[in-house]
Amino acid sequence: MSSSYEVLATRSGDWWHVELSGFDRVYTQVKRLSDAAPMIVEVLELVHDTRIDASDVIVRLAEDELATAIDGWRDAVDESNRASQRAATAASDLARQLVEDQGLTQSDAAVVMGLSKQRVSQLINGPDGFRHAG
Repeated sequence: MSSSYEVLATRSGDWWHVELSGFDRVYTQVKRLSDAAPMIVEVLELVHDTRIDASDVIVRLAEDELATAIDGWRDAVDESNRASQRAATAASDLARQLVEDQGLTQSDAAVVMGLSKQRVSQLINGPDGFRHAG
């Protein structure tokens, strides 16, 4: 698992001033925020002789109001992803319970769950068709 590095971006006219939090002398200017992560990686490698991947750089706006709104949105997305994962796990568990414990056919389990027979099969056996430990 890789670490993440936070870059704070501040608008300055037509440019963005970007600075890597927690590192001395790791800052630069970019015209577009999409250039911030690669530029910070380049500066970090030159100044601190440290290698990181640009995908590990998280660009945040320094403006409090916007940063708060963006953080709220990110939190909502994270919660949605966690809820989707819980729903997927519950669906697999229920499909297995209906078929394996209660003796329903996959077709009957599909009717009860409001899904296709193929989807129930995937929930029980995994998307690749092989039974996975649950």
